[in-house]
Amino acid sequence: MHDHVLDLLGAVFTRLAVQIREDPIIRATVRLQAGRSQIAEPLHLPYVDWIETSTGLLHTAADYGELHPGAGPAALARVCVAGFQGVQHVSGSLSGHADVTERVAEWWAVTRAGLAAGPGDHDS
Repeated sequence: MHDHVLDLLGAVFTRLAVQIREDPIIRATVRLQAGRSQIAEPLHLPYVDWIETSTGLLHTAADYGELHPGAGPAALARVCVAGFQGVQHVSGSLSGHADVTERVAEWWAVTRAGLAAGPGDHDS
């Protein structure tokens, strides 16, 4: 469905943004996660699976020459997940997530540009 692995990862972030805006269960999950320190019951550690999946995708992107040489997929995955969380949180605070898809699109365009290999990055 996607010509580049980075486009697939961007589509995952975009789909989640749409779910945050439209799905009441996802919105409730976001609210619970934000208030997890006030919940007495143990909760599943957040973000671990998402970071692991993103790391795998970014390793594949590196294998296909889509990332800047030397970019560490695990570190990039942690930064991408944290960046998404920050963008959606600010959108939630400022607009009740009404603009979350637009803000995520902005964030991903800038993030993808920083991750993507440029011409000559893989030349010997």
